[in-house]
Amino acid sequence: MSTIAIYFILAFGYTWAFHWRIARANLRVDEGQGQRLYWLGLPGPTLAAMALSLASGSLHDLLHRVSPQPIAVQWWLLALLPVPASYLLANVIHAFRSGARPARLFHAVTNASYFTIDLPPEAEPLSEAILLAMALLCIFLLPHP
Repeated sequence: MSTIAIYFILAFGYTWAFHWRIARANLRVDEGQGQRLYWLGLPGPTLAAMALSLASGSLHDLLHRVSPQPIAVQWWLLALLPVPASYLLANVIHAFRSGARPARLFHAVTNASYFTIDLPPEAEPLSEAILLAMALLCIFLLPHP
C-alpha cells in the first residue's frame, strides 16, 4: 500500500472516529453539543502526517519543512496578540467614554468547552480601527529587507 493511501486512511479514520459520533447522536456543534468530540477530531491530518514521518524516521525533516528557522518570541507575540489586545483596548475606551462598566470579554458558552470574545456592538468599530492602526504601525516600524 502506498504512503499516501496510508496517510488518507489514518487522517480520515482518526477524524471520523470522533466526528461520526457527533453525526450518529445528531448533535449540533454550533449550539455547544459535541464540542469536545469535534475539537478532538480536527488534528487528524496533522497527526497522520506526524505518525508517518515518525515511522519513516523523518519527523525532524517534516518539522524543519514547516518551520525551517526558529521563530523568535516577538514574532509569535506579533501574530497572536493584536486581536485580543484591540478587543481589550476597545472595551476599556468604550467603557471610559460611555461611563458604563467594562463588558466581560471572555466568558464560557453554555454547555460548551470553549470560550468566546464579545464586545458591546458600539465598540466593534473601535476595535477594527485599533487593529488597523496596529497593522499600520507594524508596516512602518518593523525593519524591511
